Amino acid sequence: MKKTGWALPYFFTVSNLFCGFLAVAYSLNEQYVAASWLIIAAGFLDGLDGKIARFTGSSTRFGVEFDSMADLISFGVAPAVLLYKYQFYRLEFLGWILMFFYIAAGAFRLARFNLHFKGVREGYFRGIPITMAGMTIAALIIFTSNGITIVGTIGTTTVLTLLLSILMISTIRYEGLPGFALTTRKEKAKVLILTLSAVVIVINPTFTFFPLMVCYILCGIFEWSFSIVKRTVKPYIHSTRNRNL
Repeated sequence: MKKTGWALPYFFTVSNLFCGFLAVAYSLNEQYVAASWLIIAAGFLDGLDGKIARFTGSSTRFGVEFDSMADLISFGVAPAVLLYKYQFYRLEFLGWILMFFYIAAGAFRLARFNLHFKGVREGYFRGIPITMAGMTIAALIIFTSNGITIVGTIGTTTVLTLLLSILMISTIRYEGLPGFALTTRKEKAKVLILTLSAVVIVINPTFTFFPLMVCYILCGIFEWSFSIVKRTVKPYIHSTRNRNL
């Protein structure tokens, strides 16, 4: 498989990069929905290249670095250009700052991932992946393209962009995609949730993709908040029990 399958991951990475490039071009031509779907398509391609590389035994350090370069274009630069042309141009200089902060946070996230990457899938991510951040922005624009103006205001978009940027440079844990070997209950649960989400998206992608991405974001934040509360309360409970004894 190594001899015949080494080029397959690179095909998906290049396809991811091409989608990101097209998304920038479509954004500049004010075709925002098409650009958004291209970013989402790049996200699905990005989810496949690493898995195929591991499956074929062709994972290399060069492949990891090349994939990161493609991701920075498709999920860093492309969403930033899309946001600027869609809304942030109204903010003038602040719009440029928001774009740069988002791209810089994405670059930081990728650099940290590459620094700690050891060729073994951990099952979770430290900080929200740039892929998910870019796809969330794209999903928002698709969601608001049908007249749902409540979440399409420039204020909401600004808050979401800042939140995604902060989450990328944070160390909050986010669950990764399941592997090929479904050996644990957690992996099986991931497959079930992923399958149900895919069915919902296929039924009505315009209205369901963004809410599902928001759920993914909130799950990481809630789990992180719960762990802080647990660490804070646990010593107090132990000290109370000791006093009662």
